[in-house]
Amino acid sequence: MTRPSGALVLTLALLVSCGHRVYRGSIEVSYGATTAEKLRIAQSIVTEDRLRLLKSQVRERLPMSTEAQLEGLSITWSKTRIHSFTGQGSRDVVKITVGLRFDDTFTPAPIVAAALGILRPEVSPSTETEGHMLESRR
Repeated sequence: MTRPSGALVLTLALLVSCGHRVYRGSIEVSYGATTAEKLRIAQSIVTEDRLRLLKSQVRERLPMSTEAQLEGLSITWSKTRIHSFTGQGSRDVVKITVGLRFDDTFTPAPIVAAALGILRPEVSPSTETEGHMLESRR
């Protein structure tokens, strides 16, 4: 068995240590009477075309945001089954999440908040958003 070269080990170590930070905010899809309807709404929003439009809408709302900052913007949807331990049964929750890769040159929260504010009328009459920073490595 051959051992990896020192250069290969150093390269792998650098790749593992180089991560980026992602700030995410979520909004629950409350339009739709069924989970299937909520999923259809979420899936219709999470598209490349909608992401391009969202970036331009954020840029209009926050003119100080740059193309480079908005390049890290993403939207995803998720469905989670929540079980109650107090006897209230379980339910499915459909959410749309806006993520933004960022570095130390800017604060991501206002951009994510603006994006969620733009999307909110499409998914819910009035809901609170959840935002948090996640460290992730790619």
